[in-house]
Amino acid sequence: MPYYVVDTMGHIPGLSGVFVAGIFSASLSTVSAAVNSLAAITIEDYLKPLYRAVFKTHLPETRESMITKITSLAYGFVCLAVAFMAKYLGNVLQASLTIFGVIGGPLLGLFSLGMFTTTANEEGAVFGLTTGIVLSLWMAFGKHPPPDTLPRTTQGCDILNRAYSNHSTHLHSGDQSDYFWLYRVSYLYNGVLGLVSTVLVGYIASILIDKCLRRQKRIYDPNLFVPPLEKWMRKKLLEKQGNLNMTESSGSSDDLKNGLRTIRQY
Repeated sequence: MPYYVVDTMGHIPGLSGVFVAGIFSASLSTVSAAVNSLAAITIEDYLKPLYRAVFKTHLPETRESMITKITSLAYGFVCLAVAFMAKYLGNVLQASLTIFGVIGGPLLGLFSLGMFTTTANEEGAVFGLTTGIVLSLWMAFGKHPPPDTLPRTTQGCDILNRAYSNHSTHLHSGDQSDYFWLYRVSYLYNGVLGLVSTVLVGYIASILIDKCLRRQKRIYDPNLFVPPLEKWMRKKLLEKQGNLNMTESSGSSDDLKNGLRTIRQY
């Protein structure tokens, strides 16, 4: 993109610099947010519990602020090291999209289980998340066939300025039938596979776990779900409340009274 701007609009003074500055400012805002988030998560989930376990007290706020800045600086140096190593990673875009798909797809499936269904439970959701990550990793880092390449020879091009309208350029693809079919799928589908497997496995596992443990159907807060499901849940709760009110007026048991109080809380 910078080369395109310099090549096409480089004769306009200052435009190339403004364009490159815009790219860097957008990138730095994203990177700074990621680095600060990593530092905050590290402090909250790892350092604070470890500090309480060792010193039997909470981490002072003044020391916490300094440690957070040092942690952000450390993550910044790690990002710089990865940037210098990028030339050894091959196709950087494919590698980054593969990693995002492996992690992002199962995470989207986990949140989808929590927002779109009342059947999923903690055990089933975690089992589905683990299954989705394992399948995505298997698909992403298996033995893939070599990528197709365009021909690099000029053999047969007697007239270099000949139009290519009468010729078909094809890819020199090797025999990929020896590779497992999952490895032949594009890396762009890693997230889709993780999403689908997490939702299906998590949903089925939740049903089986509830049946094996003989759990009763629990009452959830409707505000935790998507609007259509929230409206349906509130309607059901109102219907149950009306039925319990009728039962309560005719003399209900303690269990029904407790259930009525639970529903009224929502």
